[in-house]
Amino acid sequence: MPEKQLDTWLDFGAEVRRRRTQAGKSLGQVAKELSITSGMLGKIERATRATKKDIAQQLEDYFGTNGILLRKWEHAATGSPEWFRLVTKSEENATEIRAWAPILVPGVLQVEGYARAIFKVGRPLDRPDEIERLVAARLERGRTLTREDGPRLWVTLCESVLGRIVGGTDIMRDQLALLVELAEKERIRVQVVPATTPDCPGNSGPFRIITTREGGTIVYGDSSGGGNIVDSLPEVRRHVALYGELQAVALPPTTSLNVIRKAQGAI
Repeated sequence: MPEKQLDTWLDFGAEVRRRRTQAGKSLGQVAKELSITSGMLGKIERATRATKKDIAQQLEDYFGTNGILLRKWEHAATGSPEWFRLVTKSEENATEIRAWAPILVPGVLQVEGYARAIFKVGRPLDRPDEIERLVAARLERGRTLTREDGPRLWVTLCESVLGRIVGGTDIMRDQLALLVELAEKERIRVQVVPATTPDCPGNSGPFRIITTREGGTIVYGDSSGGGNIVDSLPEVRRHVALYGELQAVALPPTTSLNVIRKAQGAI
């Protein structure tokens, strides 16, 4: 009887296999370095069995994936929806991400306290341990995307985001300090759209435009009920044009950085 694959573990298993083959290692060679058998490792790669957290950590330490394997394990273990797995996979393979943030600081740029406050108020039915898993996964995504060899990040946000207190004043100061630090190091480009801008082009909601190394582009729209992925060429073009309109009404990066510093000092 053929083995039954576990759909939620397919992405994790494929990533383990890809890392192993890239390293030029056999199943037996890798298993010998870990506390598992080659048979078990084969099942992990074929997604015919779930993987325990300690094994995922051993695989992460062995291959050194900058958190990619642990994040894929988290998605599999929590049964993350397909759209979420697709977005994170696209982010990991991205050369450029352009984000519009009219309400909150984008998730991948959030500090721990800010992210925790967002999840607590937005997911009132989740247990504390579930909230902490979500926070940890978000922080890991942020570290991956803001590393020196990460994708080019361009963030355009509404000025009201800077004055909206999330998690308390201390947390908000830390959040603005991180934005300033990343902008000063040129890890991200930030542009602020003044709150007084009439008929702001981005009133329809937050979105990200993700361009991958293969040249493909998708648009991800965020909402409280989940995410929406768009990859049809007309819609991608529309969002690219919309982002251009947002940049046209936004302040230049240098001026925007001063606006963030001013907001930081006002808290």
